[in-house]
Amino acid sequence: MRILVLGSGGREDAIAWALEWGHHANDDEVFVAPGNGGSRLRLDVDPTDPQAVVDLCRREAIGLVVVGPESSLAAGVSDALREASIPVFGPSAQAAMLETSKAFCRSFATKHSIPSPVSEVFAGPQAAEKALLWAEQQSFEIVVKADGLAAG
Repeated sequence: MRILVLGSGGREDAIAWALEWGHHANDDEVFVAPGNGGSRLRLDVDPTDPQAVVDLCRREAIGLVVVGPESSLAAGVSDALREASIPVFGPSAQAAMLETSKAFCRSFATKHSIPSPVSEVFAGPQAAEKALLWAEQQSFEIVVKADGLAAG
C-alpha cells in the first residue's frame, strides 16, 4: 500500500519511520508531504488545502493518509478525504475542535462535567476589558490563552 503521512514536523517523521521500519512494517511505500529535510520520500502539497491533498492522493494512488498537523485537521483535510472515499487516520474538523479551539474544549468539558480548571471565555470588541475585570475578582493566578491553533 502507498501511505501518505501529512505534515512536516518531527511527529510526522516519527510516524513515517514507524510505518516504514517498525516491527509491523511490510512492503508499504511511505511518503511524507510536504515533509522536511529528514523525510525520505517527499511529495509536494499544501497540507492545509483539502482539495490539493485529495488530488495528490488520487494522482499518487495513495491508499491511506495519516494526518499529523492540527492545522490540516482544522482545515477539514480529513473530512475531504473521507468524502472522496480515501481512507484516512485523523479526526473530522468538528472532532478536532477539542484540540484546535481552547474555547470549544472548555465549553465541552463544562457541558459534560469533565473536571478542568476554572475558566472563562471572552470574545468581541470589549473582551480585553471584560477579561481584566473578571481577573481582578479572582483569588488565584490567571493564565490567558488565545483561542485557536498555537503551532505546538
